[in-house]
Amino acid sequence: MIDRDFIAELDRKREKVEALFDYEGFKIGRGTYGHVFKAFPKTKNRLFPKKEYALKLIEGQGFSTSACREIALLRELK
Repeated sequence: MIDRDFIAELDRKREKVEALFDYEGFKIGRGTYGHVFKAFPKTKNRLFPKKEYALKLIEGQGFSTSACREIALLRELK
């Protein structure tokens, strides 16, 4: 069983992507569930891709196993 208090605490501690990057708004790619944009970290002078998931495309369908794996991997790469 999931400990909802633990999950809520993790969400409060997790840094929001929007606070870490400035976005150029230039779309560089697209996937099944979202789009990839150019992003500049606020603390470094390098260019990174930023992937946005379109939750409207996922609602009602649930996440595919591959999407869940990708999200978990991206969180670990932080």
